[in-house]
Order: sequence, then structure tokens, then C-alpha cells
Amino acid sequence: MTAAPIPCAPNILTRLSHKGAAVTTNLLQTGWSDLDSAELRFILLERIGKPGQYDGRDSNPNEFYLPLAGASCRIKLTFSDSKQIVAIEPGPAFDAVAWQQVIEEIEKAGPHKVGRDCSFSSFRVAGSWRGERSGVQILPPPADAPRAPVEIAEHPFILEYPVKGSDLWSITNFRRMRERWKLTLLLNLVLAGQATIQPRRPRHLWAIVHEEGVADQEVKWVQEFYFAKFGEVVRDELSSPAAQALEEVDPESYYATGGHDGRGLRVPADLDDSFVATRGFRRRTGAKLTVPVSGWTWPPGNGQFPFPLPLRLLSLASSRWANETPVQLRGSATSSSDMPQVLVWTVVAKRCIRCDQTFSMEAG
Repeated sequence: MTAAPIPCAPNILTRLSHKGAAVTTNLLQTGWSDLDSAELRFILLERIGKPGQYDGRDSNPNEFYLPLAGASCRIKLTFSDSKQIVAIEPGPAFDAVAWQQVIEEIEKAGPHKVGRDCSFSSFRVAGSWRGERSGVQILPPPADAPRAPVEIAEHPFILEYPVKGSDLWSITNFRRMRERWKLTLLLNLVLAGQATIQPRRPRHLWAIVHEEGVADQEVKWVQEFYFAKFGEVVRDELSSPAAQALEEVDPESYYATGGHDGRGLRVPADLDDSFVATRGFRRRTGAKLTVPVSGWTWPPGNGQFPFPLPLRLLSLASSRWANETPVQLRGSATSSSDMPQVLVWTVVAKRCIRCDQTFSMEAG
């Protein structure tokens, strides 16, 4: 039986020897340059097969085989030193049908779904906010959700946002969790206080347990965890907004004030613009920069901010981040959005004046 041909695409690169024989086929398409590298790896694992295997890791640390090495190999992945996939080559057991499914998974436009999950704010969330352009929505927690009895705490809220669906639930759910993580990091920058998520691997720690009606405080070894019945994690459309809307404040006034006044979460009036700008910035720049951050524990654990931020947010960041000694890591990109055509940033070390988190960027 003749093997099925490799799907033809204009940007599949075939390198030829001097005799004209094909020696290497790189299936990694140039149009995928904006694809989240972690998402690409996850799609390959789900569509091509697990668990993956090295073959002589000491001598070939950057080559990884799916689902296994040797005769069972369907594809070989080659990684750069920064752990980015730079080549995908067919193996002895290459499956053209499975590879076509990978292409369709990455390139198809939909279906469009709404991801939902719980994040936390330094301010109590009593109302809702919806970005008409970004499709992001902030909702208060359900009425029966656990709540902190004090104002200075991590207050839960429901975050809803667009997510690309898949016929494989594992891929849809991966996109849902990763988008929630990215959006929460952005909220941590643009909202007053801090926005966080619970770690996927909860810690165990010593804690003082307060029980109602019990005078003595008991010290116990407990697990960090939060759970609330907030409904579906993926749905077809945004939930109905709460009866009360979150107050929107002029950005200049919003960032000019600080501290905790007990009034609950308010948002800057241009919050929707921030979501839209950061989402489209990756697609409109000729170069991508990552932003080192320290003091956090979040996937994938490589110490990199997941996406670059446009110039319009730099003035916001400068009011929160105190300058430190510049580092050697530098780069730039040019925006082609509705913002002026300018050098977007160079990278320097900064430290948050509120939470001591290190952030690294500066206007060019």
C-alpha cells in the first residue's frame, strides 16, 4: 500500500541535496510564528500522540520524538536553546491524516466559545464589567461562594473571555486556562491592587485556623485551595451581567490614587482598550519581546511574560514601576496599529513600588 502523501502547503520547506533528492522536510509553517509555543506543543501531544521521548538526550538535547523515538516516531521536534520549536520533521511512522488535523486545529477560525474561571482581586468585586470590543467580562462571585470576612484579602471574581474551541476538550480547556492566566496577568498590571490566580499545584502550609464560636486559635497543616460553584467553564456566550456595574474611573484619576478605601473594585475607563491593544499587538509587530518577571510561580515556569505590551500602556506602567539599573536585555518593535509609528520599547529592570515584583520594560 502506498503511503499517504504529506499535505502540501506553500510554506512547507523542503531542503534538497546537490543531487536533487529531498533530505529534510520542515512541517513547521511560517504562518504559525504568532502561535503560542506552549499551545503548539500541547496540540502536537494531543493530535500526534504521547508521551514523547528523547533519543540520546546527552548528545541531542534539543530533539524530541512523538509519540516515541525509533520506528514508532511520527514527528521529530527540534527546539532552540530557548525551548522554542524551530523544526518539525516527519518520522518513519508519519501519519498524514493526523498532521492534517494539526493544521486544521491551528488554522481554522472557530468555533468561538467563552471561557470562564475564577481569579482574585485585592478589592472586593461587587458588580460586573464588560468589554464590548474585547469580549472580556468581570463578574462577582456566586451568592453562595466562599468570601473573605475582611477587606484586605484575595477576593474572588469570575473572569469570562473569548476562547477558540476544538473538537478535543483537552485542547479547548488548555486554551481556556492559558488565556485566563494571560488576562489575569494583564489585570494585575492595569487594575489597582493585585490580580492573581490560584496555583495549579496548591501548596501545603502551616496556618492559624479560625473557627466561629471557638476562642482558641489552632495551628494546622493545611492545603491552599479555593472552590466555588460558578457553573460551566466553557459556554457559548457571555453570562448576563450583574445588577450592579463596576464603577469606571477616568484613567488619569484612577492611577493617581492608591491605597485601599474599602469601596471595592473599580476599573479604568479605558480597560477595554487595554485588552484589545494587547491582543492585537502580537499580530501587528515585526518582532516579539518577552518581559522577565520574578517573584511569581506560574506556568510554564520560564520566567517570561506571555506577550509584549503596546506603547499606550507604558505610561501606565511607569507610574507603578520604579526604575532600577538597566540590564543588557534590549529589543524593540514598531507598532502599525492606530498608535503613532514609534519605537515601542527597550527593556530595563523595574520594580513594582507596591508588590516588589520585578518587571522589565521601558518606552524607547
